[in-house]
Amino acid sequence: YKRTEQMAVIDQILDRITHDKKASKTGQISMFDSLLKNEQTLSAINYPTLPEYTNGEKLTREKEVAGLYVSGHPLDKYTEILKQFTFHCDMLEEEMIDAEPMQVEEGEELEFKGTDVVDGAIVTFGAVINEVNKRYTRRDNKEMAILEVEDLYGKCDVMMFPNLYQQLKNEVKPNMLALITGKVSLRSGEKGIIVLEKIEPMAEEKQEKIVLPKEEEKPLEKLYLKFDTQNPEIFKEIEEVLRLHSGNSEVFVQCASLNKLFKLNYKVEIDNVLRYELLTILEQDCIKIK
Repeated sequence: YKRTEQMAVIDQILDRITHDKKASKTGQISMFDSLLKNEQTLSAINYPTLPEYTNGEKLTREKEVAGLYVSGHPLDKYTEILKQFTFHCDMLEEEMIDAEPMQVEEGEELEFKGTDVVDGAIVTFGAVINEVNKRYTRRDNKEMAILEVEDLYGKCDVMMFPNLYQQLKNEVKPNMLALITGKVSLRSGEKGIIVLEKIEPMAEEKQEKIVLPKEEEKPLEKLYLKFDTQNPEIFKEIEEVLRLHSGNSEVFVQCASLNKLFKLNYKVEIDNVLRYELLTILEQDCIKIK
């Protein structure tokens, strides 16, 4: 019998076994012993005629029941695509992130090109989403999510900040096969995490080489902040964030108390991580990107 046909009658079989146990008054007879003792149990079941599960459905049910894939992996048919990427999930294991992050020169974008994972590296890889765990930001209680994803080598977590989560929360669901691009975030003593920059469904049509589109060159955006520059505590917090996100975009500050615009001696890379860290210090309407 097909798996679908067996699953359709499993409740009937279990009911029969329970009945047999009660009748025997021993309570020690196993499911298989019961079936062997009474061969008529199975023959009396009326099995429906059903189509077999698709391979994807079969793997999903294996994962639900056994906690792992048994007869294969959802990514098996995408091996040619996955060969293009050198990053995989088990590179973020806890014991691999004790080293100090690599220093990056101002304006330099660090790309992942080998087996050494460093803080701030941009990586792309294919994975299946196991879980979407909703979280809320501490400052303004906005929805975000931590995705548990799995590839052919292991599992890792992917963080979706509020803006991206609001855009994609209806598309990003468990069992989705996805191409994920993000920035590696490493903290000493903690397992690394990927901060999501882009996610898209895995192409199902052909095993052709994927050419990741290059973003069109556009004028550099500028970061405008509004806060009281006379407040040393806030100024220090802002400076610490800007220093960690060096890049090519200029930073301007509108001083709330002096009502003057200043250009800071910092250049930053504007991305979701920077936005989120600034939002832990300033209100959203005090952060503008133009």
